[in-house]
Amino acid sequence: MNNKEEFKRNSINVHQRLGTSMEVSSEQMDNERLNTRTYDYLCRLEEAKSWVSNICKVPDSYSEFEEEMRKGVFLAKIAKFYNNDSVPYIFTDTTLQYRHTDNINFFLNTLLILKLPKHYFFEVIDLYEKKNFPKVVYCLHALAMLLKNKGLSGGIKKADGQVFKQSDIERIDSELANINLPNFLNIDCEDNERSLLEEQARMELLNLSEDFNNEEKDNISDSYKFKK
Repeated sequence: MNNKEEFKRNSINVHQRLGTSMEVSSEQMDNERLNTRTYDYLCRLEEAKSWVSNICKVPDSYSEFEEEMRKGVFLAKIAKFYNNDSVPYIFTDTTLQYRHTDNINFFLNTLLILKLPKHYFFEVIDLYEKKNFPKVVYCLHALAMLLKNKGLSGGIKKADGQVFKQSDIERIDSELANINLPNFLNIDCEDNERSLLEEQARMELLNLSEDFNNEEKDNISDSYKFKK
């Protein structure tokens, strides 16, 4: 049985038993919650990795991808692609060292230029020291959404339904143990809300412009009548 089927089977078993007289232990519920959490994050990680691969050649494995990301080279290339002047150089030494943080800072500065809201940003140590890699993934998702709305990117391609290796599942399980995951659904919700507010502001501006033009026409008409 593959991992996807196992996740699905565990989920169905627990939820089916919730609607019956069969007992569901707290341990089983906790395992189901952690399984879903890990799987959902792996999908978001795959989506971010796939999006980055549109510009950079990335490793196949998730662990190697994360290690290469720590050098900031991929991020600097993305920043340079969308705003060439914001990246004066890219430090590409193959051995991870402090100078690689220049690449990360160039990327973060580019986010400011592109006007990505700051609550999507991550700290340099979240990536360089891998203190909180999910925040980096969250930032990439938000950036992809922003660029898509600007017509500069195709956006994120959903990876729900992807099958993952057991080794990746176990590693991510361990790494997420003490991390509060960001809510990736908020990116879509906040974007929709922002779009609605922008559209409302645009309509209000059009209405004001129309009222002003009508008032000007009335003034011209009154002035003409007065002259006659």
